[in-house]
Amino acid sequence: MIDNSSHRRSVQYFCIQFDRMNRILFFLLLAAAITSCAVGKKSAPLTVDDIQDLPELVITAEPMDPAPPAFPYRRSVSRPWDLLDIDVDIAFDWANSQAPATAILTMTPLQYPQEDVTLDAVGFLIHNVRLASRTDTLPYQYDGQKLTIALPGRYQPGDSLVLRIEYTARPEENDLGGSAAITSDKGLYFINPTKKYRNKPTQVWTQGETQANSRWVPTFDQPNERMTQTIRITVDTFYETLSNGLLTDQVVHEDGTRTDTWRMDQPHAPYLMMMAVGDYAISRQTWQGIPIEYYVEKPFATDAETIFPDAASMLSFFSDYTGILYPWPKLAQVPVRDYVSGAMENTSAVIYGEFVQRSARELIDETRNELICAHEIVHQWFGDLVTCESWSNVVLNEGFANYGEYLWLEFKYGREEAEVHRRDELAGYLNQAKRRVHPLVDFHYADREDMFDAHSYNKGGLVLNMLREYLGENAFRAGLTTYLTRHGYSAVEVHDLRLAMEAVTGEDLNWFFDQWYYQSGHPTVQWDWHYDPSTKSLNLHLEQVQQAPGHASLFILPTEVDVLLSKDRVVRFPILMDQRVQDIRLELNEEPILVDLDPDRIQLMVQEHADWSDAAAAAYWRAQPSVWSRLEILDQMGGALTTLQPYPWQDAQWQVRLSALEHMDVVEPGMTTELVRMAKEDPHSEVRARAVNLLEGQPLPDPKAFFETILAGDQAYSVVSAAINALLDLDREAGLQALRTLSTDRSVTATMICGALYAKSEDPGKLDYFSSAWEQVEGFPRLSFMKAFVDLVQFGSESQKDAAIDRLAADAGDNGVTTMRRYAAFRALAILRQHELDNDIERAARIKTLLDQIRDAETDPGLLRYYRNY
Repeated sequence: MIDNSSHRRSVQYFCIQFDRMNRILFFLLLAAAITSCAVGKKSAPLTVDDIQDLPELVITAEPMDPAPPAFPYRRSVSRPWDLLDIDVDIAFDWANSQAPATAILTMTPLQYPQEDVTLDAVGFLIHNVRLASRTDTLPYQYDGQKLTIALPGRYQPGDSLVLRIEYTARPEENDLGGSAAITSDKGLYFINPTKKYRNKPTQVWTQGETQANSRWVPTFDQPNERMTQTIRITVDTFYETLSNGLLTDQVVHEDGTRTDTWRMDQPHAPYLMMMAVGDYAISRQTWQGIPIEYYVEKPFATDAETIFPDAASMLSFFSDYTGILYPWPKLAQVPVRDYVSGAMENTSAVIYGEFVQRSARELIDETRNELICAHEIVHQWFGDLVTCESWSNVVLNEGFANYGEYLWLEFKYGREEAEVHRRDELAGYLNQAKRRVHPLVDFHYADREDMFDAHSYNKGGLVLNMLREYLGENAFRAGLTTYLTRHGYSAVEVHDLRLAMEAVTGEDLNWFFDQWYYQSGHPTVQWDWHYDPSTKSLNLHLEQVQQAPGHASLFILPTEVDVLLSKDRVVRFPILMDQRVQDIRLELNEEPILVDLDPDRIQLMVQEHADWSDAAAAAYWRAQPSVWSRLEILDQMGGALTTLQPYPWQDAQWQVRLSALEHMDVVEPGMTTELVRMAKEDPHSEVRARAVNLLEGQPLPDPKAFFETILAGDQAYSVVSAAINALLDLDREAGLQALRTLSTDRSVTATMICGALYAKSEDPGKLDYFSSAWEQVEGFPRLSFMKAFVDLVQFGSESQKDAAIDRLAADAGDNGVTTMRRYAAFRALAILRQHELDNDIERAARIKTLLDQIRDAETDPGLLRYYRNY
């Protein structure tokens, strides 16, 4: 939690907190951001700073349901037809945000004779339906959702049916659905199609998951279907296009347009079809003869391979780890504006939100992009090559992609870096589990979108880690190879994974899969220990106290116990927890100093036990236990860190060094020299920034020269922010000069830092900066930027306040901008109203009227849910 009482600290650490926004999943999503204040993937929550200052915004923590609602069994959709191929010819009516298209579908009855076919086709204007080989129209019925076509005869299995459908896709006329992970299901998105917004590119892109591609192409829109495809996209010649598979043809027409033909020869699920159109720069490389392509907006052309880091290395690593060579003909990655999720693993062509598009300087020490790329690249095996047969089994897609992040960190940075990431994943799952638990394989979900949560992502990855630890590395990897080999290009359920692992190991794994995939919740283990010198035995008492119906009553937990003895010796014992209440006796010749259950925190469980004494914790620290235990010791010891040897700020793991500095509320005598060294030399920018922060106000020989030296020598924005902030307090003019220099940098991160620091200045003359940078910040960061704006506006003149109100109201009421931008403006108005309640009641009343009008005119259901909190 961020301390909201200290504006200074939130300013100094803006950049650090910005870098920490992780995942995949929830990063730019308004719904996910709000709910996380009370949660992957597809990504970071709002901070407490962002919500505590609004007394009208009430975030309620829902209690655990005593029993889940009784929703019907969600069976896999029946497949009367086997869709073999889709051939789409599509263009764009930019003025009306529509897409005239022709689709040719080739299919055959799967098992039984068929006389009609029903396709998913949402919101279309149907012009003609016929057999591709004939000109006469087939009779059909269409209700705006399903297109049912009467066939001219009875088709037998093996017969080829080729349908030709002419239609216009009208995404703007579709009712909007969506979820926290994927905020809209419009399917086809026109971005700034009439070029109304000067600083915003014109784009078209698609988002198919879960079942939204049927809003721009007729299909069987279910994950258990697979087909090959051809997509012909006609655009103006200055646009680049992207789709699945390979670009096989380009034809330039006399009217200034061009048709690009993309062919996908390997079958994949309909929700993985994609298109993206925009004015992009493309960077290319190859990996084992396979093209890797990076699409970025042209200002980021030189940063493309930093934005999408290590793609070739990831293909090598995951090909080796799974035993299956990357299965697709290319890998392309493209950011799009106003994206409705974090990223999407479309086969061979991944879409990302615009937030990944940052300069190389902004990405110093940044692993967020790297993790998202790893997540989506792993999906090319798990989700694309093998695909969940129903959304009840989506953990087979998202759990593996989530765990792929861990595997990549372990490979590139080492085990402890991956373990810190897993620690965060556990926290994300447990946070959601306080409010709701459900089985990983959930056949009774309320809505399929509900499956994209911290269970399918976080818990799914944590369970795979337990499976890997239980089976061993070689067996786990051999099981993955068997699973992918058996089920490539097909739909799967969790039993398929179990059977593959059993085939490799010869073990019955029903107990593991039943408790972790088909039952809900996790164990809570209360435990203690005592030593009996008469029998020279360590006696453990363990109780699983989790409560049904939310949690299974008993979990089988094969784990270990570390016992700390004299002279910093640690002895490890394997144990098996397989009873609700259990006593375990271990032979031990001397009394322990400390006992640590599940010392590597492999098991997904909550432990309840007495805290270690500070002396025992310090002794355990000397033995250098796991990074989990070291971080827990720092949390327990608080600021009393000098008793820990070796010093925690000298730890090899940067997160431990950072945690040690974050626990320093007071700089102890003799620590200044060490902080100066860390501020200048620590390998990680977050640690350097925190050291700079702690040095503010310390008795340095020449503090101004020191902070100016840091500012001149460090490129990391987090360190720059901390140094400027220190200068502002030490020498206001020197700080403002440094800030003016930074304000010429129009990167998002620099703009956010300048906004926060100008707000701190309380100088309304700096409002011009916000006007000049108004279009620079979009997505999640705009929330903080708009808050900084109104924090400064409160010190402005009457005319400046009125102008700010008008500008914010215009943004909040503009349906042509993103929901996040509208929300940021609405929220900023509400903050400004709070300021004015103590200064100008009439102006506060005017703002209240505007807020009511904006809320009444809003049509987005997600925004309306949040507006009700004001």
